[in-house]
Amino acid sequence: RIDDAGGAQPLAGLVEACTGLVRLQLGQIRLSALTMWRHRLPEALGGARKLRALTLCGNTDFSDEGAARVAAAIHGCWSLTELGMSFCGIGDHGAARIAEAPPACTALTRCTRLEAPVEP
Repeated sequence: RIDDAGGAQPLAGLVEACTGLVRLQLGQIRLSALTMWRHRLPEALGGARKLRALTLCGNTDFSDEGAARVAAAIHGCWSLTELGMSFCGIGDHGAARIAEAPPACTALTRCTRLEAPVEP
C-alpha cells in the first residue's frame, strides 16, 4: 500500500533513479492524487523519458485531480504508448485533462478509462 505513511516517496526516488524504466505498474495500491502530489511522483514520472506503459488501474481515490496531475506529468513521456487508468474514480473532467496530454505524447495509442456501472 502506498499512502501518506511514506510509501510514495521512496517510489518517486526509484522512478527518478531508473532512467531506463519502460513499464510501471501501480495498480490497486490506494494511490490518491494527494499522495502523488505530497511525494513528488508526478515530477518523477515527467522525467521518465523511456516510459512506454503506465498502469494506475484500480486506485479508486484517484479522482479528476489525480488525472490532471498525471496529464501534466506525462508531457515529458514521449515514448508512452499505453496509459491505464481504469477504475480510478475519474470523471469527465479528468478524462478531458488526460485527452489534452497526447500532443506532447505522440506515441500514446492506448488509454483506458473504464468505470464500474452505476446502480439504478
